[in-house]
Amino acid sequence: MSQASDLPPRKSRQPSPAAQQRRQRQIEAKRAQILSAALDIFSRFGLHGASLDQVALQADVSKTNLLYYFSNKEELYVAVLRQLLATWLNPLRTFSEDQEPLDALRDYLRQKLEMSRDYPAESRLFCLEMVQGAPLLLPELQGSLHDLIDEKARVIRTWIEAGRLAPVDPYQLLAQLSESLLGINRIVSYLRRAGATWISGTAKTWFKTLERDVRSLSDYQAKMNGEIGFLLDATLGLISVEQNNIVKVFTIASVLFLPPTLVGTVYGMNFKVMPELDWHFGYPLALGAMVVSALIPYAWFKFRRWL
Repeated sequence: MSQASDLPPRKSRQPSPAAQQRRQRQIEAKRAQILSAALDIFSRFGLHGASLDQVALQADVSKTNLLYYFSNKEELYVAVLRQLLATWLNPLRTFSEDQEPLDALRDYLRQKLEMSRDYPAESRLFCLEMVQGAPLLLPELQGSLHDLIDEKARVIRTWIEAGRLAPVDPYQLLAQLSESLLGINRIVSYLRRAGATWISGTAKTWFKTLERDVRSLSDYQAKMNGEIGFLLDATLGLISVEQNNIVKVFTIASVLFLPPTLVGTVYGMNFKVMPELDWHFGYPLALGAMVVSALIPYAWFKFRRWL
């Protein structure tokens, strides 16, 4: 017993820094493999049409291993969207005050077109999420995208103040860049039809993908415009309803007090011959007539359910 107690304590084996780095690289590689497979599946089937089994099969991992990195399908979908958003916003990040405005805007549109060509799955998934109203991407859009738009709006204001760009609302200019997608859509459609005989098969596939993505973005823009118009109409309608309620209160009040006012006006006239003025109960009767004349319209309004 004493010999065992004299033995030095066993040291827990710690992995070497090289082993830790190798383990971390393996984890990152596996995570990237899963995200790549999820991007392909989600871009084709959407969030509700895809399953974790499909992603696991595409990534060549077990579903249990997949759930080790992502606890559920929604978490995996949001991770894909965050990675996608970081890529999709790169063209907008290239804006800088040192650039010429024309070169900056031209480079922005060129990069967006190249991204549609080089990243068809990302483009398709982003359009799909936007058309659905970005329910899971909305927090990211309200955070990073909102700050980025404000930053680039300040760059455009700097161009305007320096006389390098005509006076224009920065946010409107950024919106007009999106509206230019409609013109791009018409150009791409024309090229597909006019160049059917001399455009290569790879270019045809790219044009087809580009046309579909641009059309999706245009549909999303039209959807947003429709929602804004609906919200405006709904707001105006609520204001009208509130105004009608206020007018209704004043109308009812004026109708209720009109008969008592008439009674008081009649007996307030200073004619010499008014027999009711000499009655012993003339004053109480006048008050009673005022009350009754007000209660009768009130009862009628309640009967017709106008109150």
